[in-house]
Amino acid sequence: MDSSSHSAKNSTAASGPPASRFDARAVTVTVAVAGLLFVVALSLYLAGAPIFTNDFWFHLKMGEVYWLEGPWPGADPMLHTAHEHAPIQHEWLFGILLHGLERTTGFFGIRIAHALSVLAILGLVYGMARRASANTQVACLIATAFAILAWTRLHQLRPDLLSIPATFLTYQLFMASHGVPTRSRWIAFACMMLIWANSHSLFALAPLLLFAGLLGTLVRAGAEWYLIEPASRREVLSSTRRVALVLALAIGVSLAVSLLNPRGIEQHLTFISSSQDSAIWSVKDEWSHFDPWVAANNPSTVSPLLFGLMDGILIAFVLTTLAGIFSLVRRRMETLARFDPVAFGLGLASIVAIFVSVRFLWLAIFPLLFIGRALGHGLADSRMRSDSREIVCWVLALATLGLGIQFYRVGGYQTTADRLPDTVSEYLSTPYLSRKFHVAGVQFLRDTQVEGRLFNSYGMGGFLGYWLSPRLSTYIDSRTEHYPPEVVTEYTRITRMRKLTGRYTYLDTLDSREVDFFFGVGMPVGFVGHAEPSTTAHLEGIPGWVVVSRSLNHAIYLRAHPRNADNFAKIERYYADQGVTFDRKRGIDVAATVAYNINWALAHDMLTPGQAERMALRQSADSWDRAAGLEVLAQVYVLGGAYAAADAVERELAQLGRVSNASLRRQVYGAIKLDRPAKAARAAAELLRKYPEDANSRVLQQLAVAYGEVSRLTAGRMAEGARNVALGRVAQRVPLLSRFSAGLIEMDLLGEPQVK
Repeated sequence: MDSSSHSAKNSTAASGPPASRFDARAVTVTVAVAGLLFVVALSLYLAGAPIFTNDFWFHLKMGEVYWLEGPWPGADPMLHTAHEHAPIQHEWLFGILLHGLERTTGFFGIRIAHALSVLAILGLVYGMARRASANTQVACLIATAFAILAWTRLHQLRPDLLSIPATFLTYQLFMASHGVPTRSRWIAFACMMLIWANSHSLFALAPLLLFAGLLGTLVRAGAEWYLIEPASRREVLSSTRRVALVLALAIGVSLAVSLLNPRGIEQHLTFISSSQDSAIWSVKDEWSHFDPWVAANNPSTVSPLLFGLMDGILIAFVLTTLAGIFSLVRRRMETLARFDPVAFGLGLASIVAIFVSVRFLWLAIFPLLFIGRALGHGLADSRMRSDSREIVCWVLALATLGLGIQFYRVGGYQTTADRLPDTVSEYLSTPYLSRKFHVAGVQFLRDTQVEGRLFNSYGMGGFLGYWLSPRLSTYIDSRTEHYPPEVVTEYTRITRMRKLTGRYTYLDTLDSREVDFFFGVGMPVGFVGHAEPSTTAHLEGIPGWVVVSRSLNHAIYLRAHPRNADNFAKIERYYADQGVTFDRKRGIDVAATVAYNINWALAHDMLTPGQAERMALRQSADSWDRAAGLEVLAQVYVLGGAYAAADAVERELAQLGRVSNASLRRQVYGAIKLDRPAKAARAAAELLRKYPEDANSRVLQQLAVAYGEVSRLTAGRMAEGARNVALGRVAQRVPLLSRFSAGLIEMDLLGEPQVK
């Protein structure tokens, strides 16, 4: 047998029969498509879920304001801390779109629109990847990687849902191919820029990316001059020059058209002015830098999967760039087809943006397109062995499927999915997730029709503003550009009960801001990590503040000031109609309400159904059952601020010989709240003696000692406020509940109540 026939046999054996090659390709395509569709399904499940985006509420409210008053409202209707230039109308059109959709279709229609927009974005990404790579497996992997990296942007109902596809359309219109766009593309781009500039300040991405594409075009011109023979350079460089002029003109058009907005040139400077004059950088999950070296340095939204995936993209981008440089140096004519300099420029600019802020992780699509283009051309190269091509396709397909599975398991999906309703009927019928907004307190403020200024937690600002303004104005929300940076400084010191200067405390800050209502939230779990502390008990025992609404995890206090006489009258009438005990000086009586009006207490989150069921055991003749019921009753009283009633229950438990770890914790906490230092010290000592292995026992003992020292401070007129604050700070640090037990109590509350 001659060598040529032997070589032909080997070639046939290596490549296999045509049918087997076709079957292998079909299988890899099926696996890759399955992986992509799995991630798409997960993304649509999150996007179509009951609305849970905090920012959605202020967009919806401002949309109503802009619809009624036009794009130049006289003042911010929600914030009493807003600076004189608020509201900033950089998202006014998005708000109007939301408002119109809600008025015509309700919250359910908004959910459908959200899901459809996410589907459109993922379809657009797949189309871009398929055209760039000319390979289905590569396109599936790119679209899957994008969906995972962009999930925090896609599942939130924010203007990013307009900015992301607008960014991609800018690329498609001018940079996806090396050519001059048609007139219809110019018209489409101008219309898109007009909408984008009035919907989100991220419209500035358009000129920035076009500029990056222009630089990439200049790199292309240099490569063409190097690769192409002198006789053909003039014609080729002339074509590239026309493309460069088109991109330069597109930059000018984007800037000119975007001036057609209520703020003019100020709209272009929003990011610069916001980063200098507001507290935008304090929003860590939004604006933290991406750290490619240490996963722990990234915010919680960047899961280990996202961290590893982004690092993999960075490595692949560098390797693809080096391969392109090597190909250019070797004067290979396919260099420009395989390694697109424009895609390189966009990819490099996107990586810079990602390093600035993790909120731009979705821009990883551009380095992915650069990598995908090179990979797709490599797979299409006739010089590549068929068995090698098959292996690469299998790797791509399995990587796509593996990423989808990991996204479901550890990539971030479960973080949100765990908060959604458990059954299909609840998922479909629940318009928005409300439990985190303490609806019992919000409904109280709506039902009583009270008016004034409110102090609230950061995450609740938009929700409160939507349901309560303009009767009640909020202290803070996530529109950080609408109020001066000192508001965030004050907010942090108020929530953590810190002194400001000398005798000036957070109480003085509340007075200087003329706050009428203080909406405290959370359960007493002490200071855990960097989590925002509970503020529910912040004003307990503080002269001049009266608790007017209480539940297991919220308390609303009203300032006892002549300006609030009408508010007190409204609240008294409300509780009289409800048959609930309320006193203008002492506030709402939680113990009496739980004892004599338990159905009302259940409906207003003073206790959970599970607690009510277990409390019934306190009437049992069996001492163990009775103790179990009393244990729950004491917990309800303490969490509701009825410390004297809880103390009486603790004494009854002691008579039964049922003093537990939880009971001693409650006794320490309650003694501090009742200003009984000796009792707090005794309970803490007994806790440490009985449960020395519990780390919290020593913490409570140290806090009891600190409380005893603080309680001995002179309580003169000038020192009274500082003393009360110091006592409150000690109590705030008491780990009465673990975060786990607090979570179990909140999970046992009644469903997802809706504001009426």
